[in-house]
Amino acid sequence: MLLALCLHHGAGVSKTRLVELLWGSAAPHGATATLESYVSLLRHRLEPLLGTTASPVRTMPGGYRIDLDGVDLDLARFERLLRLARQPGTDAAVALSRYASALSAVQAPLLPEEDAAWIGEAREAHDSAVLRTTLEAAELALAAGAHGQAERWAAQALQRDQFSESAWLVLLRSFELRGQHADGLRAYESCRSLFAAELGCPPGARVREVFPRLLGADEHHQDDDLDELLDAVFRLHLALAADPARDDVGTPRAPGAADAGLLTRAFEDDSSRLKQLLDHVTRQLPGTPVSA
Repeated sequence: MLLALCLHHGAGVSKTRLVELLWGSAAPHGATATLESYVSLLRHRLEPLLGTTASPVRTMPGGYRIDLDGVDLDLARFERLLRLARQPGTDAAVALSRYASALSAVQAPLLPEEDAAWIGEAREAHDSAVLRTTLEAAELALAAGAHGQAERWAAQALQRDQFSESAWLVLLRSFELRGQHADGLRAYESCRSLFAAELGCPPGARVREVFPRLLGADEHHQDDDLDELLDAVFRLHLALAADPARDDVGTPRAPGAADAGLLTRAFEDDSSRLKQLLDHVTRQLPGTPVSA
């Protein structure tokens, strides 16, 4: 009963809906009267916990609601801080602080031990809201030049959805803006490999567009290009050493067209990047002639 009211975020819930949530299609005879007795018992038990005789469980026409002003609910705190962070004209530093406070309130999973279908639906909606908020915060941090915070929030978003191109983009752009080009190239390779292995396709155009910029970074912002070159050589070595005609236990098999196509695309992609990296590193060597 209490969970049902809290998960409606202070909105009214009809008695009919509460009966459905509590008993489903197996509601007992006199379920409404039983529900009313549950409400009375709930109010009685909440009063000493809250130190007040004014119960947060309020009666409304045909149902009940929870008074969010009378309880400290992490979901309500999250939504309140989020509204404040999104207010037009809010200073970026203030907004980032509110985003951080809002997200800290909802780090734990929502009711992980509850398995009712309606709680599962509420959990999915909540997880989606937290992901959207994390991405909003990461993008604002990136725009405000708070690169460390942007990267942390982007990483948190990727923990929730590893295929979030928005999160990958924030991460790559932050590395680019900080001049951490080798870190950016490694992150791009992780992204590209993930999409190729799990989805059979490259990441979207916005993510792919960052890659050549990381390679063609200003020479005044040097990083360890040789290290990245060696990484690319190592990846190609693994691809060439792999035997697609055998499965994981060494049994011969014929590769399917999809497998062969994916391997070919990945090989061509790595080969192209290796050539770009090699050209880029070669241009930095002392005494290297510049091509016309």
